[in-house]
Amino acid sequence: MSRLATLFVLLGFFISARAPVSWQSRPWQGQIHSTMNMGALIEVPHSENIKNIYLAGRKLTFLNSQGVWVGVLPKTSTALFITFKATGDFSIVPLKVNAPPLSEANNLRLPSSVWQKVQKKTNEDQAKRDQIRSIIMQRSGEPPKSCWQAPLKSRISSKFGSPRRLPDGRSYHHTGEDRSAQVGTPIKASASGRVAYVGETIVSGRLVILDHGDGFFSRYLHLKESQVQPGQVVNSGDVIALSGASGRVEAPHLHWEILWLGIPADPGHFLQAWAHLCGPPSA
Repeated sequence: MSRLATLFVLLGFFISARAPVSWQSRPWQGQIHSTMNMGALIEVPHSENIKNIYLAGRKLTFLNSQGVWVGVLPKTSTALFITFKATGDFSIVPLKVNAPPLSEANNLRLPSSVWQKVQKKTNEDQAKRDQIRSIIMQRSGEPPKSCWQAPLKSRISSKFGSPRRLPDGRSYHHTGEDRSAQVGTPIKASASGRVAYVGETIVSGRLVILDHGDGFFSRYLHLKESQVQPGQVVNSGDVIALSGASGRVEAPHLHWEILWLGIPADPGHFLQAWAHLCGPPSA
């Protein structure tokens, strides 16, 4: 069974379990691109009869001031599940998601000392990664209203979504954007928010996670040191850390991520797409 067919089965179960038996499917009257790249910020214009919209099992964020629903596309094809207020009808809108083939992955040139350290997985490190996964799946507060900016102005050394291959042959898509940075370079908050996590894992090295509200997070990896504490409120542009070369790295740099309920967004596309929701990005 294909992924899309499986999705329709799951949606059918969702409908039968939670909706009145009178619910029925109807064509979607709105306009939206049916084919987009992984990590793209998707926007659905609001209408008075829309009750909720779901994507990959997650309810889209509603930006009341702009009158749009937003979310981030995962790396596999999926569908929008739109429910309506008055009639209880629903629409399913298939979406094709483009992702670079993993067969084109480039080999990571990791120093042997770094790779050996990465191989030494511990229960403590797994517990930290589980905690981080739990944090970035949480949803609290209002959606972000401030504009977003890059955490530093420098060359992009590795783009979002680029296929990579580890020394053991495993391949994956890059979940963030790498920016060149000498050790000790100040790293700024991409947007206003609250510090959700400060810590260190084997792969990510020293990292900081910011909660920007309603499921939007940003992560800053491979740091030399953090300059914030959990629970601290920061403004866009505040210095939160110094860049470094901790964790699984080839050389010093900043790995920067924007996430929506655990789904990685393409930072470059996100800044451009969000600009008209708040104003032009500052970097």
